Amino acid sequence: MNSLKLVKSGGLVTIINSIKKFTFSGHVCSMAVNCLSLATAVTELAVLFLQQMKYAVKTLEDIPDTLLSYEAPMNKAIVLGRIKSASLSGKTNSSTTSSRT
Repeated sequence: MNSLKLVKSGGLVTIINSIKKFTFSGHVCSMAVNCLSLATAVTELAVLFLQQMKYAVKTLEDIPDTLLSYEAPMNKAIVLGRIKSASLSGKTNSSTTSSRT
C-alpha cells in the first residue's frame, strides 16, 4: 500500500491532470506522454495505478496524435497498450486462480 501512495504522490495524477488541463498544448501533452511511457516502463505499479484511475485511459485516448511531437504518438500507444495488457492479464490471472481452486 505504501508503494501505491509513492507512485501516486510521485506525479502520475499530476501528469494526467496536466494533460486534462492543457489539452491544447502539444508541448505539455508530448512531455506528459513521454514521462508516462518512462514511468510505466520502469515499474508495473505505475501501470496498475493508471489502470485504476477512472479517467486516465480516456484522457490519453483523447489526445490527438497530430498534437503530439516526435516519439510521443508511439509512446502514447505503448502506454495504452501496457494498461490494456495489464487489464487483460489481471482478468486472466484471476480466472486461472479461481479455476484451480
